[in-house]
Amino acid sequence: MRLKGRAGGPKFELAGELAARLYDHQRDGVRWMWNLQLNNRGGILADDMGLGKTLQVAAFAAGLLRSKAAKRVLVLAPTTLLPHWGKEFIVAGLKEGVNLHRFAGGGSKTDRDKALSKVLTHGGVLLTTYGMVTHNATGRGSIVAGQDLPDGGTGLSWDWVVCDEGHKLKNPNAQLPRKIRTIPASYRLIITGTPIQNHLAELWALYDLCCPGLLGDEVEFRREYSKKIGLGQSRDATQRQREAGARASDELRTKCRPFMLRREKSSVLAKAAADEAGTTSGEESNETAAAAAHAPSQLGSKNDLIVWLPLRPAQRRLYQQFLKSGPVRAALNKTGSALSAINVLKKICDHPALCCAITGASAADAAASSTFTRSPSKSPGGSKSADLGGDPSASGKAAFLMDMLRHLASNGHRTLVFSQSRAMLDVLEKAAAAEGHKLVRIDGNVPADERHARVERFQSDASIPLALLTSQVGGLGLTLTAADRVVIYDPSWNPASDSQSVDRAYRIG
Repeated sequence: MRLKGRAGGPKFELAGELAARLYDHQRDGVRWMWNLQLNNRGGILADDMGLGKTLQVAAFAAGLLRSKAAKRVLVLAPTTLLPHWGKEFIVAGLKEGVNLHRFAGGGSKTDRDKALSKVLTHGGVLLTTYGMVTHNATGRGSIVAGQDLPDGGTGLSWDWVVCDEGHKLKNPNAQLPRKIRTIPASYRLIITGTPIQNHLAELWALYDLCCPGLLGDEVEFRREYSKKIGLGQSRDATQRQREAGARASDELRTKCRPFMLRREKSSVLAKAAADEAGTTSGEESNETAAAAAHAPSQLGSKNDLIVWLPLRPAQRRLYQQFLKSGPVRAALNKTGSALSAINVLKKICDHPALCCAITGASAADAAASSTFTRSPSKSPGGSKSADLGGDPSASGKAAFLMDMLRHLASNGHRTLVFSQSRAMLDVLEKAAAAEGHKLVRIDGNVPADERHARVERFQSDASIPLALLTSQVGGLGLTLTAADRVVIYDPSWNPASDSQSVDRAYRIG
């Protein structure tokens, strides 16, 4: 795969074997990133979750190094995803310790200094975590490292800085995006499947990081786009406001379009099916023919089911007692925290045992009565669960889930179960183990390397029908395509978080 460069500049070349591994949409993604560099801009790779964004970027970086179109690439990612990035770069042809290095907390400072020195001296890719950026972004021997260039130059240290799970950078005033701005780079690429989760200002924050000045400053963006679009979409908007909002939306879309690449799984699958059926015109290259052998046309549809379940009698009594309690009355009278009260009610619905894991002053107040403060006991999973012993029959949801898991396992299905609570996973883990289910578990207490090992175990061992994961850790970037069923035990306030979790299994790339 060869792409033209600037007049007198290097051309982009991707190894034939690597190009053949990529799907059509992934090769298109590589072309788009190369065009960003030719136009001296960064961008946002915002493909739908599960389309193989990591491999696209790894292939692009490998092509840059092969073509000598870039020397140094810095990849920033959550700790959980670092092993996956390493694996994809190796697939792309890089070699650990040669042109692929890690600057992460698992090694010693000496090892990190050596890795940084090798990249600065000889070039290559440096993988690091957001935590390392927060604590090592400045000073001699840091990731910034402009002053440490072997040739003594004062030029930019990094050709590309890649930010994975870029929605973490949506608050421009937070410490992390401020630190990233201090890292000198020619281009920045943000990777996220959910560029906007709550409001339009998040889009400005991402673009200001990868394309500074494109959308003006924050005040200008709010005046020219956020306010007009918001007013135009309000239910009581006047015709003039609707028209002004539509014009602002069109203008914003036109400005952003060249610098954001967004493909949905449905459109990618439809195109792949059309190509396979021979309905598209044009000659087919050898690379395209090779990719067609594993074209992403067999993913199938995704069926979302919402199951409404009644509370068990004991749960209902707890629920009603808490509704009549002092903390709830205080919340209704606006003298207490309604959110704390709602969270307690949510825990009762999930499993009464979770009420015993409540900590903190406001939560303690919310659980003031002895009904909600039984002494917690330590569970095998490492977090506090109830004296109730984690009996799934105490919860309508847990009892239903265990019945469903039996049915799914007996029919050869493999299931991912996500919860926001480690204590809830304790309950489910104990119940599943009692029934003889083999399982893997991934949560914040599991070290990053061990998380990767557990993912590999689940992916390769068909005798494991169940994986229990916290949404905060297991819902980000992991590939668990061996599963064909996903259960969101306790839905998030933010639907985008649950979509992230579901797409651990529903993936193409």
